[in-house]
Amino acid sequence: MLLTVTLAAIASPTATAQGIKGRELLGLRLGGLLTSGELDTIFGSGTEMEVYFVEGFAQWFGISISLSSHNFGESKSVEKNIEFTGLNRGVELRIYSLTAGLYATRPFTRRLYGSVETGFGLYTITAAIPGFFFEGSLTDNQFGVYGGAGFQYRVGKQLRLELHGKYHYVFSGSGDEHPAYFFSGSNRTDIYQITLGVTFLTR
Repeated sequence: MLLTVTLAAIASPTATAQGIKGRELLGLRLGGLLTSGELDTIFGSGTEMEVYFVEGFAQWFGISISLSSHNFGESKSVEKNIEFTGLNRGVELRIYSLTAGLYATRPFTRRLYGSVETGFGLYTITAAIPGFFFEGSLTDNQFGVYGGAGFQYRVGKQLRLELHGKYHYVFSGSGDEHPAYFFSGSNRTDIYQITLGVTFLTR
């Protein structure tokens, strides 16, 4: 829904406003995440943190790089925890992603902007067993793709506030040695992130 509305607005004519050609955007996004299937049943919702950078090559177009932490929290399934650890110990699922893609933005008014982005990334999937003196973990690296859309409101010449949504489609492997597959039974992981953020523009 957010993507559809933003795309429609970006395609429509609007007033002239700040472009991003020759500028860099640096931002921080904080919020929550949702998933689907067995992962949603076992872990539920989680938290999200993302740092991103955009290099502007045209007034409306740039290249985006993001580093994100998708924290699903602790498993609610005693059976899965015992199967994974051999004991009734908590297991936390975390996914760290490094993504790169195309970024487009367009002003709706002189202060309100819309943006869309799409690309691919590397996702490090970790099932961690917290302990008093050490933490055991099983880590798996997988590839995935993503798409996102958002709204930004300019509060100063170089500062914008943002509401943003992003969807990640992550390949999860096909065996129990892959943490996401072990807990979900699926070879794909869906991540839906909704965040609030702040963006700083150079020059």
